[in-house]
Amino acid sequence: MRVTALLIARALARTTEILATLIMIVVTALNLTQVGGRYLFNTGFSWTEEYMRYLMIWLMMLGSVACIFRAEHMGIEALEHLAGPAARRWSSPHSIRSPQSSAWYSWSTASRRRSETRARWRQPPAFR
Repeated sequence: MRVTALLIARALARTTEILATLIMIVVTALNLTQVGGRYLFNTGFSWTEEYMRYLMIWLMMLGSVACIFRAEHMGIEALEHLAGPAARRWSSPHSIRSPQSSAWYSWSTASRRRSETRARWRQPPAFR
């Protein structure tokens, strides 16, 4: 059972790495078209900045999955060494409390920003 779970976790981590790589390629291409359009043709696409922003959000989310699987997620090691073992277990990205606190903070932040509008379309965000 444990071997099967590890194989599934590896496959999911690899899939997220591949998706993150493809998103990075798309973001780079969009950025190059924006720069080329602005400096070579004195015009640019109006939608590329917003798409790049949303793609970068997805890139960060997918990249964090791969980092947590590899135990290479960023952390402040100086504070971890000063804390005791119980505090280290609680603050570890692998502990169950860390994703819960991240989800709570993300939901509360998204709820506060619910009335904001998108820059280009002047409509509220997709979630309700």
